[in-house]
Amino acid sequence: SLLNSTSDAKQIGSIQDALKSAVAGAGSKEAQTALVLAQLSSSSKKGALLPILASIGGKKALSSVVDAFKGNDASLQQDAVAALSNWSDGTAAEELYKIGDVTTNATYRDQALNGYIKAINTSSDNAVQKVLRLRKAFTLAQTTEQKQKVLKELVKHKTFNSLVFAGQFLDEPALRSVAAQTVMEIAKTDKNIYGPEVRAMLEKCLNSLEGSESNYQREEIRKHISEL
Repeated sequence: SLLNSTSDAKQIGSIQDALKSAVAGAGSKEAQTALVLAQLSSSSKKGALLPILASIGGKKALSSVVDAFKGNDASLQQDAVAALSNWSDGTAAEELYKIGDVTTNATYRDQALNGYIKAINTSSDNAVQKVLRLRKAFTLAQTTEQKQKVLKELVKHKTFNSLVFAGQFLDEPALRSVAAQTVMEIAKTDKNIYGPEVRAMLEKCLNSLEGSESNYQREEIRKHISEL
């Protein structure tokens, strides 16, 4: 195939785009996957075909990419994690979680976490389910940056539970500012989230906010507390 005859990244990208378009005309996901798998078995550039399986999505394509990750080829593993973290539908979520949970490779964990969050956001789950899965995502987060990322994602799914989960980190120096932003955004957007626990968290936010807009945000919180 054309992929086997070039090492130029730009050319590979163009060939991948052309293959995605060509494969898309093959009909069902199963038919599309079969076309790519037929190429995969004989290709010397297996890793370059994995993003095409990611664009198709579905369980058959997923199984092939997971197998590629489980092999001993480090380069192919790298391509497999990248493909899984850019999966076109939600079917790769649990595989990404497994990779993030067991890998000792910090780059893989970061990609797996980002891919898992993307899968949560694109899924048809309701807000309550998405918050439960983001709490699960938090168990993969090891760096401050990763933990902050998960806390910021909670703002997209405004529930009492997302507010309470973020509120746990209002006393943690490295996370308290992001936690305060999250609590504040959730509380002020939904008037149905109130009560002594919410008031206590908002009062704690007053001391946790940082940054150039923190004075304005404190005023917003005080106003919101007075209306609870």
